[in-house]
Amino acid sequence: MDEYDYEELEFFITGSALPYGAEGESQDYKTRFMVYRPKNPADFNGIAIVEWSNVTAQFDIPLDLVWSHPYVFKKGYMYVTVSAQEAGICGDSTNTGQCSATSLKSWNAERYGSLEHPGDDYSFDMFSQIIQSLRQNNGNTSLDAYADVSKVIAAGQSQSGMRMNQYLCNGADADARVVDAVFSDADTGVEITCRPRVPTIQMWTEDSAIPVEVTSKPNHEIWMVAGAPHEDKWQAVFQSEFTAKNNFGAEPSVSAEEIRESAGNWGQEGPVAGAGSAACLPEGNAYPRRYVVDAAFHALTVWMTTGLKAPTAPPLLFNNDTAPVEGSVPAGVTPPVFQTDQHGNALGGLRLPVMDVPVATYLGSTCFLFGQSFPFSLATNSTLYNSEDDYIEKFNESVNSAVSNGFLLREDAEDMMRRACAFPVVGGELTSCPEVNAASYYD
Repeated sequence: MDEYDYEELEFFITGSALPYGAEGESQDYKTRFMVYRPKNPADFNGIAIVEWSNVTAQFDIPLDLVWSHPYVFKKGYMYVTVSAQEAGICGDSTNTGQCSATSLKSWNAERYGSLEHPGDDYSFDMFSQIIQSLRQNNGNTSLDAYADVSKVIAAGQSQSGMRMNQYLCNGADADARVVDAVFSDADTGVEITCRPRVPTIQMWTEDSAIPVEVTSKPNHEIWMVAGAPHEDKWQAVFQSEFTAKNNFGAEPSVSAEEIRESAGNWGQEGPVAGAGSAACLPEGNAYPRRYVVDAAFHALTVWMTTGLKAPTAPPLLFNNDTAPVEGSVPAGVTPPVFQTDQHGNALGGLRLPVMDVPVATYLGSTCFLFGQSFPFSLATNSTLYNSEDDYIEKFNESVNSAVSNGFLLREDAEDMMRRACAFPVVGGELTSCPEVNAASYYD
């Protein structure tokens, strides 16, 4: 937090919520939400990103915050994570009568023992009420130093992405009308069955993608991201060093800055621990999906404030039982369900420069949630690029194209160029590192 001049606050909230998706009367609840905001209210940009915390692991994980925190903190967003579901509060106590060990009530009974959740059918209304309290402050003196939140982007990843889809279509959003945009990240290929009321980006990683004919609809863009896994090395290392160790009262062994630097590469540094292995490892896919999360938040910000719709991405090309190119997929690895190039990388979809000027094979649909990446050897790279300058020139051209198309933000493009120029991919010397000079889609 100090690195970005941000502060972290925790709030408890009580209320009475109605169920959505089931019949029932209103029920009382008490839950918590976390607020990350600039210490100086003047640095707040007026927009709150409110993430429905993922509870697949039976405790709260704000996955999109892990990926996007450098961008959203630099831009002055308020970021809010909501303990919306029962699993994060108490876990599955149906059979044992006890809260799961990783749930808030078990992890710190003194602090969280008073929390009460009436069940996940009530979570949608709870989510709306928390957002409403942010928008109007609701007499909360801890938030009154800030101006009211002017716009809200609701976000969720994986099962929380599915909850975003339900929120849009089950009546909760229509009744509350408190969000201005929605980001549904890797919702495991669940189509949104209604016309969203607000601008919505549905981001499908390779494991989540399903064949669709249209990726652009009213208030709805589907971004199928070639090469992207459900979870990547960046997220896995952050979760291991911070979330997991925190659960056991341990301190991280490295700083967040060190993780961002080491886990932020995509294979251009050559084979490293966790990469190039047929084993399924959480840190095994170095595809930099965080850049697309940043682009989605920015696109939604522009869309909901100016009316400029987010750019449209083409669909991934499914293989229709066509075998991948012989030798493109390493031995022992399940072939992807997509049409692939000679390296085994998927064709079509939203494409970051790492896919069109590759130094690795990225398989986002293998190993369940993790995917795999296989960095090329210097010998292989030498067959693709004549020199370091040749690689960087082609990479820079692709970077500028992604900026122009709106799928890569300028600051992230500059980060990509810095990282690309830092490692020799063919074993030679680089003459110069070119700048990013393309006009952005959002300019």
